[in-house]
Amino acid sequence: MMEIMEINPLNDQLMEVWLSFRHRLWPYHTLEELKHEMTTTIDTPHYGVFFCKNNSSYVGFIEVSIKENIEFSSISPIGYIEGWYVDEQYRKLGIGRLLMHTAETWVASKSITWIASDTTLEYNLSPIAHKKLGFTESSIPLHYLKSIQID
Repeated sequence: MMEIMEINPLNDQLMEVWLSFRHRLWPYHTLEELKHEMTTTIDTPHYGVFFCKNNSSYVGFIEVSIKENIEFSSISPIGYIEGWYVDEQYRKLGIGRLLMHTAETWVASKSITWIASDTTLEYNLSPIAHKKLGFTESSIPLHYLKSIQID
């Protein structure tokens, strides 16, 4: 049976799902720290959070923001991937690509044509995924830029 993937934006019912994904992505932060960050970003129009649902389970998420400046580019404003995670058993199935496309579409809806992201060596698949999705590495290693072209 073919699995059905759908993208859902953050809503009140997804707060615990969001916290759970954030803790899986950033396990070195306490739940309290992650919750605090969530409360400071949730009410801003410059922050989007999207989840991928596979049949009845959420299997990944992406957080994207609009920034006025970043350390590795003079483009302003610019979309910025704050967090991007897919459960391990669902990786390499196109879910990360679907989530990134959703983030890019959200950024483009704000009339912004560039998106940026960064990662660390502890996320060994992340540099590969960024490059496969058309990001180019900036002059700072593990920091990426991409021109958005949404049809």
